[in-house]
Amino acid sequence: MKPSNRYRVTMPSNFLRETGMMGTRCLVLEDPRGREWPVLMSTHGPRSTNRTDMGRGWNEFRIKNGLLDGDTCTFSYTGGDEEGENGSSGWLLQVDVTRASPKMEGCGSSLRQTRSKASH
Repeated sequence: MKPSNRYRVTMPSNFLRETGMMGTRCLVLEDPRGREWPVLMSTHGPRSTNRTDMGRGWNEFRIKNGLLDGDTCTFSYTGGDEEGENGSSGWLLQVDVTRASPKMEGCGSSLRQTRSKASH
């Protein structure tokens, strides 16, 4: 996840067209635990270059799922506008989360320092 995705995520226009979701105002994200999160969609810009973002609801999804910078979300389209398990309605996208690898800060630095001291 990029820092710019903390409060909204832009959806690719070709994905929205192919799934028939273009113009959708609401969708439902299903997290890896099966919990459902309604998310509002908003479209910006002129028709030829419009951008559609997941807005209200995304930030709560991000926080409750512990998403951090560097994590990757894969959205899978699962079907049309049906009623969800919890009574929520909207297009359903399953979300798979791949956690970023922990940074290896300082890895090898003490070894380099030891070698440089030994060579003097």
